[in-house]
Amino acid sequence: MGQMTNLCNLVLAVLREIYPLIMRYHNFFSPMMRLREKQRIGSKVTKRYMEAMTPYRKLLTDGGHISETTKERLRVEHEVTNPAELLRRISALSRRLESLPNPGDP
Repeated sequence: MGQMTNLCNLVLAVLREIYPLIMRYHNFFSPMMRLREKQRIGSKVTKRYMEAMTPYRKLLTDGGHISETTKERLRVEHEVTNPAELLRRISALSRRLESLPNPGDP
């Protein structure tokens, strides 16, 4: 039982390390196209999308309820983040996670 607890703690530690990296990559460097309108004429459906942008860019352009200090903090974080290095770290952690034995296996 103790070995399984240690293994679960190892898996949890890797997941806690990889999740913020994935979210940073997703928010800063993964553009998305949002559906603006969908129009049906008979059996034909026409979809129109907004310009593809990352959640970070959308937050800065739309403004919303975010303070200028938070916007500046996000700008600085975006400038210092290297997407290639981020992907290398995510890949390394994914390989480490895959190399761990499955805690559910007997």
